[in-house]
Amino acid sequence: ESVDLTFKLRYFIRDLHNQLADMQIDCDRLSPHNAFMLTLYRGLRMHLHQFEEIRKNKGNLVSANSFLSTTSDYVAACFFAGDGNVDQDHVSVIFEITVNAKVKHSIPFAKIEYQSIFKDEDEVLFSIGAIFHVDEIAEVRENLWKVELTLTQIEDKHWNILTAHLNSK
Repeated sequence: ESVDLTFKLRYFIRDLHNQLADMQIDCDRLSPHNAFMLTLYRGLRMHLHQFEEIRKNKGNLVSANSFLSTTSDYVAACFFAGDGNVDQDHVSVIFEITVNAKVKHSIPFAKIEYQSIFKDEDEVLFSIGAIFHVDEIAEVRENLWKVELTLTQIEDKHWNILTAHLNSK
C-alpha cells in the first residue's frame, strides 16, 4: 500500500499480471466445457474493524488491493483462517469465491500449482484489483465466519454502475 514501494515493484507487478493473463488463456483451452464454475477459498484472520467493513458491504462490491491467493481446498483455507481460534480483536474468515471461468473478467486469474512451491494447495492467483460481489455473510460458529463472494464479470450491473460513476468524475 506504500506508493514508493509499489513504484519500485511496478515492473515485477506488471510482469506477474501479464503472466497470469497468459496462464489464464492456457487454462481456458485445457479445461473441459462442463468445468466452468469454480469454487475457491481464502482463509485468514481479520481484525474486527476490517471484518465489519466487509459486513457493511453485503450486496455491494469489494476489491482486492493486492494479488489474491486462493485454493480449492476448504481444509487448507480453514488452516489459514485459524478455524475460530483467535484473540478477542480478531475473527477467522473463510471467503468462498464463486467464479464463472467461461465469461470475460476484467482481471486475470490462473491456476499456479506448477509455479508454486506448495503444489498440493491447488492455488489460484488473482491479479491486483479483482472485484467481487459480497453475496452472503454467515457465522459458522463462534469467531468463524463464511463470506460468500462472486467474481464480477465485465457485464455485471454493479460493475457497470461503478465504472459509469468513476468515469463521470
